[in-house]
Amino acid sequence: MTIKRFQLLFFTITPFIIFGVFQFISAAYMTKWPHTLRTGASICLAVLLLIIALQVALRDTHYFPGAVTMFFVVWTILLYSTPVGSYGHIIEEGGPAAFMLKHPQFGLYGALFLMALAPPLFGRPPFTCYFAAGMAPEAFHRSRLYLRVNLVITYFWALLFGLCAATQFLPGMVLQSALPFVLQLAVGVPATRFMVPFLQRKLAFVEHQTTRPYLVRAYDAVMGMPFIFDEKASAGVNTVFQFRIHGDEEFSAFLTVKDGTCVFSDGEAAHPDCIITSPADVWLRIARGELDGAAAFLKRMYTAEGDLSCLIKLQEIFQGSAERTSENSGLYAAVNRRASDGHHVSVDPGSIKKVLVIQGSPRGKGVSNTDILAGEFLMGCEDAGAETETVYLKDKNIRHCTGCFSCWTRTPGSCVHDDDAADVMRMADAADLVVYAFPLYHFGINALMKKYIERTLPMLEPFLVPSGDGSTCHPIRETRKKKRYAVFISVCGFPELSHFEPLSAQIRALGSSGEAGGMGVVAEIYRPASETLGIPFYKKERRRVLGLAREAGRQVVTAGKIDSPVVDAIARVEIPVSQMRKEANLTWELCIREGKTLPQLQKEMSTVRSDQTDIT
Repeated sequence: MTIKRFQLLFFTITPFIIFGVFQFISAAYMTKWPHTLRTGASICLAVLLLIIALQVALRDTHYFPGAVTMFFVVWTILLYSTPVGSYGHIIEEGGPAAFMLKHPQFGLYGALFLMALAPPLFGRPPFTCYFAAGMAPEAFHRSRLYLRVNLVITYFWALLFGLCAATQFLPGMVLQSALPFVLQLAVGVPATRFMVPFLQRKLAFVEHQTTRPYLVRAYDAVMGMPFIFDEKASAGVNTVFQFRIHGDEEFSAFLTVKDGTCVFSDGEAAHPDCIITSPADVWLRIARGELDGAAAFLKRMYTAEGDLSCLIKLQEIFQGSAERTSENSGLYAAVNRRASDGHHVSVDPGSIKKVLVIQGSPRGKGVSNTDILAGEFLMGCEDAGAETETVYLKDKNIRHCTGCFSCWTRTPGSCVHDDDAADVMRMADAADLVVYAFPLYHFGINALMKKYIERTLPMLEPFLVPSGDGSTCHPIRETRKKKRYAVFISVCGFPELSHFEPLSAQIRALGSSGEAGGMGVVAEIYRPASETLGIPFYKKERRRVLGLAREAGRQVVTAGKIDSPVVDAIARVEIPVSQMRKEANLTWELCIREGKTLPQLQKEMSTVRSDQTDIT
């Protein structure tokens, strides 16, 4: 048995042994030998005062000796202030004084009740902190979670002590003596054992976004992470975090997060998912809340290998985020309403055999978020049996429309520019579905795609005719009467879906007026916060969105339409907006500091681990 364990048992049990001795003396000598009763109470009080003196010498903070001493102070004063020969008469007469003399347990549990309630009211730690000291790392004894859990359990015990005091009003010595022990041992102890882990899980939110100035060692910071672990934030996480700390402290340790639990272990993990290598002072500042973990990583203050999306989960699990994610509900309703109003059309199921993606992003493969999203959509089309092809406008020679209208007059149906635009239009003619994919630039269609769409003017005749909604439009040439179906896919860096509203209005006009070859718009797929598709920090979000994009591709081929919930879920950003703004700004600062473009940085980060592109 360790010295601390012996000390805890001594200061817990001894005061109650002393009380038991006094209770025996009280029952035996109350009326027959009152002088012996006084002497016994004085001796018990003196012994308890010696115990408290020993506590002071050992710097022990157990409240039980003080509570029992308070009882004896009151009882000794009561005994000495009452004439010796009056004890029997007082008991015979009844009343409060008689009850107090006959039921010392009432006084004891009353003292314990005050011991449980009073310290927190005066800014002192709850009495249960003494017993909980060995259940959490010492460095975290001043954390909000530790104090909150102990406060709840302390109030529970205050209620229990109050009930024990109330048992003294029951008839019969058996109930008065036995029931308090049953309440404490059969109810209090098991309930406390259940409440400690339960409250640690349920109250983990109190640690969200807190500073921890009490931490002085990086080792304590890592070892104590399971204590501030947020079970709710860890849902679905099965990850091993390896820490390699160097500098002022040198140690290796790892955390295993699995099935809603977190376990600390010294040494090296066999198969870590994320390896964090950091100077001790840097990680200590992160743990104390003085330094943002994402900012420190982007500033190269520490390094990480493996699955970088784990770094985001690390912050969520152990620091939390009080902000709700953006719902982006406004445009969902608007786009879905247009679908129900007939502005979106459906195709006969199984009639789409060939799909052409006209890709308007100026970025190359691997760093184009448009290409990542559209590519997954195409894979879904292929899964459903369709033949697919992609045209990259950035690789084509397409000149600007000069507005000469020769394609309407001198060379009807043919443009004066002899370039690649005609080939792309022929490919579009041969496809059953054309997917227009492009990034959102300045709230609209970007230049590459706009340039191509403007060059589709030869598909139309110059005459003015009414469209389906009564507005004026140009009719489609007889040689191009085949009905064309289109899906629009667009991405932007902003996290709010509302930035697509001007684009959506333009697409509605294109689909209803006969422009761009008379398109029937099947769906509009928008993805805000599109940088999450190319940065490995957001692996979970990337997998979710790309999985949905693939499902959208399957649906458009098999069902001839795309379910609104799928389109909505692609557009939903399940990351707090403030977090995205902060991390985007840090990324831009890094690009500026290192003289790199964002695509260069994305490509660099995406090569940290080959499986970052895996979405299965």
